[in-house]
Amino acid sequence: MSANVLRDLALVSCAVRFLVVAGPCTFRGRTLTGLQVMTELQKIHFNDAKARTFRKRVEVLAFRSEDPVIFEKKWGEQRLREGSWIIIPLTDDGRVTQDIYGCDGAVFPETYERSPSLRPNQFRKKETVQAYQPGVAFEIDTILPDGYVEVASSKADSCDSWIVKGPKGELYPIENDEFRRTYVEVVS
Repeated sequence: MSANVLRDLALVSCAVRFLVVAGPCTFRGRTLTGLQVMTELQKIHFNDAKARTFRKRVEVLAFRSEDPVIFEKKWGEQRLREGSWIIIPLTDDGRVTQDIYGCDGAVFPETYERSPSLRPNQFRKKETVQAYQPGVAFEIDTILPDGYVEVASSKADSCDSWIVKGPKGELYPIENDEFRRTYVEVVS
């Protein structure tokens, strides 16, 4: 059988597109053989009407890098320019986590400030973000205010992930457990 079938699948009210392939054929530049299932996440746009305001409640350790850095994360490849900041989130009791990611050198001073603890390299996010759970697995591009694509097709494979919009409009996904651990809603 050599037919390609595209279908919509609903799993736990989470819309995921998938492609059943009976190879050989080419899909997104990859040669596929045999029967394979390729998932394709929905590319979504931020919906301001669904968003609420949150602030990050945990602090981070941050270090400026003079070199470009690339992080291979499960949500995608983050490409940082030289002068960006390497960030390690802290736990509630101030211990380092096993996570690491980055923040652009121009964005970091606008969104982070030194911690009141005055510990070396410890910062807290001073800006609030807008966020909501779209209810579907999704992809978004993280594009900085100057147009630089920091992460192309950031992936949120879970239907309970959050889409977050930073103060300058940059979008990124955060898994539900991590979002709830690090952010609190701002009630006005």
